[in-house]
Amino acid sequence: MIHVIMVIPTIGMGSSMEYISIELARVFIRRGLHVTLIARGRESISIKKKVNGNYIDAYVVSHKIGRIIKKLEFLDFVPVILKAVIKAMMGGQRILFQAFFAYPPGTAVLVSRLLLFWKHIPALVTVAGDDVELVKEIRYGRRLDPILRLLIWFTLKLSDVVVVPSLYTKYCALDSGASDDHIVIIPFGYDFDHTLRVQKSCKMKPAQSRYICFLARLHPKKGLRYLIAAFKLIVSKYRDRKLIVIGKGEERKMAENLVKKLDLSEYVLFTGYINERTKASYLRNSTAYVLPSLSDSYPISVLEALANKCPVIITENVGEEYILRKVGYPSALIIKPKDIIGLADALLYVIKNEEKIKYHVINIVKSLSHLLSYHNIGDKYLKLYFSIIKCCDNNSKTT
Repeated sequence: MIHVIMVIPTIGMGSSMEYISIELARVFIRRGLHVTLIARGRESISIKKKVNGNYIDAYVVSHKIGRIIKKLEFLDFVPVILKAVIKAMMGGQRILFQAFFAYPPGTAVLVSRLLLFWKHIPALVTVAGDDVELVKEIRYGRRLDPILRLLIWFTLKLSDVVVVPSLYTKYCALDSGASDDHIVIIPFGYDFDHTLRVQKSCKMKPAQSRYICFLARLHPKKGLRYLIAAFKLIVSKYRDRKLIVIGKGEERKMAENLVKKLDLSEYVLFTGYINERTKASYLRNSTAYVLPSLSDSYPISVLEALANKCPVIITENVGEEYILRKVGYPSALIIKPKDIIGLADALLYVIKNEEKIKYHVINIVKSLSHLLSYHNIGDKYLKLYFSIIKCCDNNSKTT
């Protein structure tokens, strides 16, 4: 039996990566694998409650070293990983490491493997986010710190396989130190059925006006300022449209000041945090969801919008660009970063062809529902796992 030791940054925080990794663990268990989840969290029982099955162990990492020296937080994971490995070895199982994020989980896995020098354990690292992204102009990305840059480079260089969710993330990983021949693209899964269940539980109210929707953390990398500038051009032609900004973050003050400066206060609404049902309601009543990010490995909000039958406008630096082009999404709705005129043109295109594009989105979602189902994505990981184990066996025979 294969024993996957899956290391993720946190548990119980509600992050998309947490949800994705747990869903994958469920698929692995159904396929007969043994899974150990290692994460920071409040209690191990919280992990076990989320993953149903007989082949699940859960360990929670303390936060002792990380509290004192932030850049050495990966060391908190190492003793827990070693404990899980020893237990799996005693059971005579084939062990494989799966880390989500290069740092700290990936670094912890590779350091643990070095300590287990007498036994080579295959290690896969799935990257996405500020572990590989870098936008120097806004001081974004862990690689801005020279020590973290070195740790991430070390992790990607020593990993047997680096899994990336998109073509854009692949470029980021290559820039971070990964080798091209070690990179495999496997998108993150998404549960479109969950969105349908949320929709059915919503009492949808007819929209009084049609929204342009922005749903994300209010961070400089998300490009909100470019959307506000483009929306100014839209309002001059379509005064019934409103821009709704959903989310919290450090960019809110800047965005509110820009809205006042452009005399758009009447047309822009900042909601802050909202619940799932309200979010679904806004998306269903929106002309388009816009994410003009400077850098975004794989934001789940893009798929969330599509699941709610809302057309999306994204930049080439948003991870889903890769999978959307693959299923025939309109190229007019994928623009270059910081292109205000291009963004305004894309918005006008959606407004003028709204019904046609919404119908197209429904067909796109049908394709994505299969491509991104956790069963399909889980099977891709399993195929990769068996391939790596076979390769390791062949190498051990030749040596």
